[in-house]
Amino acid sequence: MTVSNLAALYGRCSPKLQEQSIAAQETNMLRWTSANGFVVDQSAIFLEDDTSGSIPFAERPKGAALLRLLQQGRHRHLVVPKIDRLGRSAMDVQNTIHTLREKLSVRVHIIDLGGHHFDTGHPLSGMIIAVLAYAAQMELERIRERIQTVLDHKANKGELIGTVPYGFDAVETGAVTSKGVRIRQLIANERERVWLHQMVA
Repeated sequence: MTVSNLAALYGRCSPKLQEQSIAAQETNMLRWTSANGFVVDQSAIFLEDDTSGSIPFAERPKGAALLRLLQQGRHRHLVVPKIDRLGRSAMDVQNTIHTLREKLSVRVHIIDLGGHHFDTGHPLSGMIIAVLAYAAQMELERIRERIQTVLDHKANKGELIGTVPYGFDAVETGAVTSKGVRIRQLIANERERVWLHQMVA
């Protein structure tokens, strides 16, 4: 194997978000590297499941391990499915790519950019990466807003969110969510609330 065509792979899935599965990401990356003449050994595949993109890349277990591998200088290419797999913070994504490109001499290949391939060897890569990174960050903020809107709506209807708090019981309403989850509503537990009033007093 020559250093010039050795590539590392990195994939990530966020917890509770509907994204391409980690297995599908790996399959797509392996298919792409094989078709483009890259060599990938098993030790250079880093797949991070249930990991939020808001966590800085270098602070993720697999992200940190990948950086340590790339510091050895054998791998000159890093393949990722999409830019948001590197992160959802525009600043962190740009810092990560700067470290990879400028300090480690690693070329980053983003294999799905609206159906097209893009890599950091492009003359305008800095500007393009900045735009893409900010778009990924804006999408995370929209996801958070949608989740908060749903939680606020459930809270206003008195529906259970998370665990049952002391002083309440959760009773089934007979309704189910679109995913088939039974909806429960909070009602006061008068016996427990007596103790709460005493603690407040």
